[in-house]
Amino acid sequence: MSGLECRNVVVDGRRTSVKLDSFTWRCLNEICDHRNLTVHDFCTEVKRAMADYTGFTSALRIAILRHYRNLAAAVSDNSAVAPNVGAVRLNATGQLIHPASLRA
Repeated sequence: MSGLECRNVVVDGRRTSVKLDSFTWRCLNEICDHRNLTVHDFCTEVKRAMADYTGFTSALRIAILRHYRNLAAAVSDNSAVAPNVGAVRLNATGQLIHPASLRA
């Protein structure tokens, strides 16, 4: 894991900077790609849902963690569809290996 990267995002129409490590930025981009959202839209969703309870960057990390936790639970609950998948896996660069690609 490398140091923190600071990037600008637009949340509710206002530009703000967010510092996350490179792995977390990759996870955020994968989630946005999967959901067909921009990073800005996802960040706005997170702020509206959680930022009143904690700081925005913490809320963003929690939302990312929840996404992958829910995905892992869905994979393990759906073992009949993907019997060879026991857990969510990452490749050498830290990207999620989607369960469909693990079926033989």
